[in-house]
Amino acid sequence: MRPTLGSVRQVSTLLLSLLVAASAATAAQEPSRVVRPGVRIEVDGKPRLAPGPLSDANRIVIENGHIRLVWHRGLCEHAAVEASVRVGASWVGMTAHCVGDWVYPAASVESQPTAIDLTQLDSGMVAVRLTFANHWFKPHALGFPSWYVAQRYPFHRTIWLRSGDSGYFTQIEMESSLLFDYPDVEHEVGFGGIWGPASVRTSQASYRTEALERHEKHNLQRQVEAAELSRDGDRLLRVLVPLAAGPMITPKFPKTYGGVYAYFLGPTERYGAFLYAASRDSALTARAVCRYAWTHSPFAVPAVTTGQLDACGPDPRTKPPAPADSAR
Repeated sequence: MRPTLGSVRQVSTLLLSLLVAASAATAAQEPSRVVRPGVRIEVDGKPRLAPGPLSDANRIVIENGHIRLVWHRGLCEHAAVEASVRVGASWVGMTAHCVGDWVYPAASVESQPTAIDLTQLDSGMVAVRLTFANHWFKPHALGFPSWYVAQRYPFHRTIWLRSGDSGYFTQIEMESSLLFDYPDVEHEVGFGGIWGPASVRTSQASYRTEALERHEKHNLQRQVEAAELSRDGDRLLRVLVPLAAGPMITPKFPKTYGGVYAYFLGPTERYGAFLYAASRDSALTARAVCRYAWTHSPFAVPAVTTGQLDACGPDPRTKPPAPADSAR
């Protein structure tokens, strides 16, 4: 732990239109009139027009008019991306500054990528893969027992941004296994670093971050689930959908607290998520985002039932918990 989101075709079209529209209600009524912008990528300030290696890149920007993803070599977490969402004429930070989307495969990523590849580029999708062949698991620096063995722990992460989406998909795949099945090694991604008072809701949990006395862990049963994060004084509503289903956590550190991120413990071959954000007055419900994520993932996910999707995320008829001060 460290402190530092009719027919089958008609249904899919409606869900995607909802994600694109500035107003969910307008999109639901007139999905055919929604104009989806394309998605583009710039590498060191220049447009990239074809797939291929990007290993010499210092800064990569992927944008679709709703979401902007930025990777650069100055990030505190070298495997992270900083994401922003457009609200009116402004770009508002969706993930944390510097630590980005909190990619933590058993340890902070201190090495630069050994390879970067633009694997897909068309009007509908951009995909970028970053490979970290020199990533290390250093258990002694993290306070693990002395018998834990330090070792190289290479991985790659892929980021997908689709035209029109107000969120992005990512998957982290480990390229080797740890020598032993350590039960308490963490693999994380999500809205870490979004510190401060906030409400967090899932189908099973509802709490205020400022009221926490310890780390709040939920969905330990690994059900299909989504977490809604609404931070006080923030213009955005964020939704995190772990892919595949997995636990989530809101940390309570000695000097700070807040956020929510996927939290896979123990041996992990791959894990991923869909990270979504939109202005509070136009955001979809966490349940709608969860359904979209599971039915539109660009990477393979386990089969899920309609019942599981219908129960994913907080009940949209309920309200977030009140701030601790107002509850007294």
